[in-house]
Amino acid sequence: MLNFTEVTLEFIKQLRLIEQQLSLQNQLPISQMRLLLKMDQEFVNLRFLNQELALDPSTLSRQLAGLTKKGYTQTATKADKRQRDYALTAAGWAKHQELIQQLAKLEQELVANWAPEEVQLLTTLLNRLTKSTHRLDLSAENPL
Repeated sequence: MLNFTEVTLEFIKQLRLIEQQLSLQNQLPISQMRLLLKMDQEFVNLRFLNQELALDPSTLSRQLAGLTKKGYTQTATKADKRQRDYALTAAGWAKHQELIQQLAKLEQELVANWAPEEVQLLTTLLNRLTKSTHRLDLSAENPL
């Protein structure tokens, strides 16, 4: 049986493979898929998206520009011209919904033979693990 670190690394690898497959199916880079999944029909700003996705500002801007060029997002300039808000267009909302449906189907396939209690337990433990990672000091001054 694999230890915690080995299992975690294998799980992360499998998640990357799933993301790569979804990326190919949707003809979108992984970072653009993540952006679409974080957005809804309300306008959001770069700060919110940066906090949610942990992307550096230049990468975030570049990916949003790509989504805007594809017609999935639109911008609204505020009174301060240096700030922009972004929202999904109708096409972006449709792609967002399509991605959500693909993920729901994947979830069904992954846990098809699991008891509801097992799914709930895994969800609880993953939430707990996620909260633990949020408490880590990942600053450059504190290497792992």
